[in-house]
Amino acid sequence: MTQLFNTLEIMEILVDSGLPKEHSKAIVTAMEKVVDTNTIATKSDISGLEKYIDHAITKQTVVFGSVMLVGVGLISAAIKFL
Repeated sequence: MTQLFNTLEIMEILVDSGLPKEHSKAIVTAMEKVVDTNTIATKSDISGLEKYIDHAITKQTVVFGSVMLVGVGLISAAIKFL
């Protein structure tokens, strides 16, 4: 399991704020168990998603442009024959 936060630092903050050490440890332990590291996106995950979206948008733009070009060509041909 990947550690997402500094447990020692959190314990120190809690103890410094007046919470007993045992309570601080229990809170940090509960946080470790509750936070699901499998559902948290990393910077790498987000970067990969950005690249995927950019590629998909570029691909759709090319497809849309091609459809528009064919459409304009068909309309021009239809106007010539009328």
